[in-house]
Amino acid sequence: MNWRRNFIWVLAFTSLEVLGQISPGTISISGNQTICSGTVHGTLTVTSASGCTGGCSYQWMSSTDGTNFSNISSANGLSYTNLASISANIYYKVSVSDGVNPTVETNSFLVSVHELPTVTISATPGLTIPSEASVSLSALLSNAPANYTYTFVWSNSATANPTTVTPAASANYTVTWPNTCTDPSP
Repeated sequence: MNWRRNFIWVLAFTSLEVLGQISPGTISISGNQTICSGTVHGTLTVTSASGCTGGCSYQWMSSTDGTNFSNISSANGLSYTNLASISANIYYKVSVSDGVNPTVETNSFLVSVHELPTVTISATPGLTIPSEASVSLSALLSNAPANYTYTFVWSNSATANPTTVTPAASANYTVTWPNTCTDPSP
């Protein structure tokens, strides 16, 4: 028996469209990433994305839980300035698209809100003094964010800390710190 083998080679060609990959950039902030409750954070900026076919489109998003993000109306540039004061942590992301490649998002960026500090008042030389003697009152904040300064206002309108008082009779003094903590490092 004589066996003969025939091979038939079939070549098939197909055309594949290879989509680019967009690199979304990273978010940064002017000023501190941790702010005082009731204040406005600095401007957020995302570095320019790369890999877009044509031009890139940007959409800023925010979230209170870091998971469920919503678009911020009219926030579609490389920077975003929030004009409202915030009192709770807030997360931001930027969605980048070009109409051709798949849409990508930056990593989330957390702006932390530091809870308001508490204050303790101390008196030197003590709480009991002779009539018309001077006493130095000091306010000490606990749980205050690092690198922030606060303005104190005493019930006698003094703003120095410590402040010296000379009561003629028994008196009560209180101190407040208006929510005007300022970041010294922009």
